[in-house]
Amino acid sequence: MDEFKLNKKNQAISLIILIILSALVFSNTLKNSFIWDDEELILENKHTQTLRDIPFLFSPAHWKYYVPQEPDWYRPIRVLTLAVDYFFWRSNPFGYHLTNLLLHILNVIIIYFLVLKLKALASRAGPEIGVVGWRKFFEPAFITAALFATHPIHTESVSWIKNRSDLLASMFFLLSLFLFIRHTSRRGIFTPLERKPRVDFLTGFTYSCAIFLLILSLLSKEMGLMLPCILLLYIICFVPRQNRLKATLETLPFFGIVFVYFIFCRFILATAPEAAVMPKINLYLHLFAVLKTIGYYTGLLIAPIGLNADRSFSIPQSFFDPTVLSSGLLLLVIALIITRVFKFSKLFVFALLWIFIMLLPAANIIFLGARPIAEQRLYIPSLGFCLIVALMLVKFSWWGQKFLSRTTAAGAATALFIFVLTFYSAVTFRRNFDWKDSITFWLKTAKQSPNSSRVLYNLGTAYVYAGNYEKAVIYYKQTLMLDPLKVDAYHNLGSIYYMTKKFDEAVFFYQKALECNSHLIKAYNNLGFTYKFNAAEIYYNLGTAYRSLANYDEAIGSFGKAIELKPDFAAAYNNLANVYGDIAKLEEAIALYKKAIAIEPRVGQFYNNLALVYFKKKQYALAKAACDRAKELGVRNPALSKALEHFRK
Repeated sequence: MDEFKLNKKNQAISLIILIILSALVFSNTLKNSFIWDDEELILENKHTQTLRDIPFLFSPAHWKYYVPQEPDWYRPIRVLTLAVDYFFWRSNPFGYHLTNLLLHILNVIIIYFLVLKLKALASRAGPEIGVVGWRKFFEPAFITAALFATHPIHTESVSWIKNRSDLLASMFFLLSLFLFIRHTSRRGIFTPLERKPRVDFLTGFTYSCAIFLLILSLLSKEMGLMLPCILLLYIICFVPRQNRLKATLETLPFFGIVFVYFIFCRFILATAPEAAVMPKINLYLHLFAVLKTIGYYTGLLIAPIGLNADRSFSIPQSFFDPTVLSSGLLLLVIALIITRVFKFSKLFVFALLWIFIMLLPAANIIFLGARPIAEQRLYIPSLGFCLIVALMLVKFSWWGQKFLSRTTAAGAATALFIFVLTFYSAVTFRRNFDWKDSITFWLKTAKQSPNSSRVLYNLGTAYVYAGNYEKAVIYYKQTLMLDPLKVDAYHNLGSIYYMTKKFDEAVFFYQKALECNSHLIKAYNNLGFTYKFNAAEIYYNLGTAYRSLANYDEAIGSFGKAIELKPDFAAAYNNLANVYGDIAKLEEAIALYKKAIAIEPRVGQFYNNLALVYFKKKQYALAKAACDRAKELGVRNPALSKALEHFRK
């Protein structure tokens, strides 16, 4: 086709090189384990571990109650892919990392073809400064895709399984954009007005697929919200002036879907940013924070060194803060560049504006206090940066011919490209090792951010998963020195002391967790916010500690409070029944076991406990039935079974 100036053979060679390059740079991620939120999202979420629950993954209830680490986001496509991975790989992280790598490679391929298409459109629109295809492979599409394949800023998206939401959303986003461009081409947007546009099944099908892919992008991550804006940018940069209105009308369904998505999230999911991440700042300080964020991200794109998963971010107090002033000057320079080069290099302007449009959701316009700066949010904005670098490299080779021979200029540009590509690849490959496992990752991050309570807390949690409770206690206590109201740190310390049978210490830390929780609820209520932490699990664990100390009244009160806060807490009903069994209130115990079974009918231990109580009441037939059901569910009690056989005889 006319938009693909490289012949099919050269395209195939380019794609093979890009696939191999992407695979090599991220090959060492395949040996990495689960990290950070991966365990909770995959290994501790029962709905991710069966394909039968796929419809439930799309329900608001799943996101409100079963994804506690992300209560304010709706990303079912990501969880769907994790469920499919679990079906094939179970708890082997290799398969999950392989999926991430394959998704990244697919994005590299899509970008290659997308830039080829945009380059062809730019050439149609007029002379395109900086785009000179003087070699078979040294052209913008290949360079852009190669830089995107290796850019170090992508390690957080590719190496961290949970962050495949960036990979999925980008894939659907880019495909939707590509199909929209194809659709407008077939509709005659680039032909004279008097020529009748082509309207056939393929045209309508392409358009429908573009709309459907936007929906998939939104269901993967919120960055899909920006697609209609990118479509308008494409129209402004590449569509002839006389046809822009016709092309703009084609974007209306995309804006409509974004509006419906917003209504769904705001009123059906009823999500809102957590109080703990919403500082009270005035409009001017908020604007300064946005400017600083844009400058920070731009710096990371240009110099992706010192990568850190937990960057500190202070809100500037003045426009003359160096970070704010430099960002303001940067935006001013960009505005001047756009006005000067728009007529000559629309592809360059498209790439430049792509960066800042795609940065808007991550620019702290809604302050993302939990992680104000996150490298993963640069995954799709980096496409614009890679395209700018590609155009500048090709332009450099063109300019060089004014002073050097064509061969020398070509060699210099190629050498510069290889240097940048080698640098990117080396930094990326090295950074992937930091994501090897949770302890390696958090030790590295703790060196970079030694005063971050979250880093120390997560390092403590990593040691808990590794079974090293002694080090976990050290880091949890360091966490509390930096953040005395860290409820989870108190809670986890209580759990460690409970597991090591230090029940008095366990009770102390569980009570401290509840005190902090109560304090935070009051503090946030006074600020007009809702504090979302659910203390049911703390009360549940406190109840288990009191039962171990034979303090049955306190245990009953704690389990009762857990049930009050979480009425479908089956384990709390079970343990409350255990307490009533301990104090010989067997009727109450039976009623509670039945409630636990009604909530979770496939937990064998509940039936086993019920059988024991029936046995104590000498109701042997009922005990035998409950015991048999427990066996069916994988819980065996040989002593009880033998005793029941004796009484049956």
